[in-house]
Amino acid sequence: MPTSATSRRSLPRRVPAASQKIAIIGAGPAGLSCAYYLAERGYKPTVLRKTSARAACWYTAFPSYKLQKDVVDAEIEVLRQMGVDIRCGVEVGRDITLDTLRREGLRLSTWPLAARTAAARAFPARTPRA
Repeated sequence: MPTSATSRRSLPRRVPAASQKIAIIGAGPAGLSCAYYLAERGYKPTVLRKTSARAACWYTAFPSYKLQKDVVDAEIEVLRQMGVDIRCGVEVGRDITLDTLRREGLRLSTWPLAARTAAARAFPARTPRA
């Protein structure tokens, strides 16, 4: 009988807890990877995601035959078990300010650009020549 992806996961070893809380803006590959490694080193990362679905980019960016949704859900559950706080539906600058994050004791660690934003900046649209 097959087991779920969650039941096969194990938590990595963590160093003693650090007192610093770190804000990570964006829940894409860079943001969740950053959260994982910070949590592994004992920090308390908080991931802020603009959209309400916690793994929307993972579901739409990768076809299910390359990255199954239950695997994504299991990996996000591992992050939660490691102490990562994932806040969905929070847009920094509109719903919450950097000053508010600082008052909550969060330091800004990283602000990963969304892949489509970075691509748009790297490859601006060109108008056809006449």
